[in-house]
Amino acid sequence: MRLVKTAPDLIELNIRQAADLMRRLSNPNRLMIACALIEGEQSVSELETKLGIKQPILSQQLADLREAGVVQARRSSKSVFYSVADAKAGHLIAALHQIFCDDPYPDAAPFKIPVRVKAAAQAAVFAQVRRPFEK
Repeated sequence: MRLVKTAPDLIELNIRQAADLMRRLSNPNRLMIACALIEGEQSVSELETKLGIKQPILSQQLADLREAGVVQARRSSKSVFYSVADAKAGHLIAALHQIFCDDPYPDAAPFKIPVRVKAAAQAAVFAQVRRPFEK
C-alpha cells in the first residue's frame, strides 16, 4: 500500500473524476438543470416553472447532482435554493452551453475560476508524465 500518490496515479484520479462528472451530467434533465443554474442560484419552484420538469423528477435529479457535488442547496424559510457548487462542473456546463446553444444566457455572469496555486503545478505534472493508457 502506497501512501504517496505518484503523478500517474494523480492523472488517473483526475480522469476518473472527469468521467464521473460527465456521467452525472449525461442525463438530459440533470444537464438542463445544471445549465439553468449557471445563471445563478434558483429555487426549486423557479426551476420547476422555467424547465417544465415535474417536482418529483426535479427533486430526484437535484438530489443526484447534490450527491455528486455538482450543486449545493441552501434553505431559506420554506424554500430551497440551488446553485452550482463545483468550479470544474461550472466550467464544463458553461462550455457545453456555449458550444450547443445558439443564444447564450444574456444575463448570465461568466463562471469564475477559483484561484488555485496547485493548478499550475498539476498542469506541469500532467504535461511531463506519460499518460497511463499510453504504452
